Amino acid sequence: GDVAGFAAATGMRGIGYVQMPTTLLAMVDSSIGGKTAINLPAGKNLAGAMHQPAAIFCDLDYLASLPDEEYRSGLAEIIKAALIAERSFADWLSANISAVLSRKPCAIREAVARAIGIKAAVVARDPNEAGERAILNYGHTVGHSLERAVGFGNIRHGRAVAWGMEVAARISLLAGACTPATVEAQDTLLRDAGLLAERPAVPHAKLFDAMSHDKKSQSGEPRWVLLREIGRADYGRWVDPSIVRAALAEVLPE
Repeated sequence: GDVAGFAAATGMRGIGYVQMPTTLLAMVDSSIGGKTAINLPAGKNLAGAMHQPAAIFCDLDYLASLPDEEYRSGLAEIIKAALIAERSFADWLSANISAVLSRKPCAIREAVARAIGIKAAVVARDPNEAGERAILNYGHTVGHSLERAVGFGNIRHGRAVAWGMEVAARISLLAGACTPATVEAQDTLLRDAGLLAERPAVPHAKLFDAMSHDKKSQSGEPRWVLLREIGRADYGRWVDPSIVRAALAEVLPE
């Protein structure tokens, strides 16, 4: 979808296109909002354009054929949407995670529809990512850096984002933005979803180097999305690097 969208955005100075996502990740995240991009050796999504699709069609029957790891990758983005924007959705996921993991149609439909609704509402308020839309990057600063550090394709995007959310939650706690109970609630949801089964081992120097190339960085320093409570987050926050190091040491020890 990203490649097709980028081709449509650049071909003949922009042509129309339709998104027909066939993975859970694409249905709830990458197909929505008009962001089109490709990766470069220096980082994730560094060449791209904003180009809205003419339409998006999601056929949930495609999800039956997804490998478990790919399915869980999309589930990370669903959980992210709940964590940053809707406490009631997070509570629903906690109560129904087994049904979602077993791909029961009614549970999938509910989870996908609510995640799409959250992202679509944010994008409608900030289509060009001038402000609030940055909240959708919760977990992605470290997540994208993990993908770059271990090599694109060597870790699923959703799993990288899940570990990125774990780091971001610890940063939020150490920065005084949230309580230990909030962090524990996130931990439990991600663990129950099977997204924290394998802890990646990456030198922190590689992660900091990758974060300095993050497209949201200012003067080489990332701006963070911090969790305030389940269902509410802040965006555009500068954090002392010592706090980031402490969070990385706790979540992703070298």
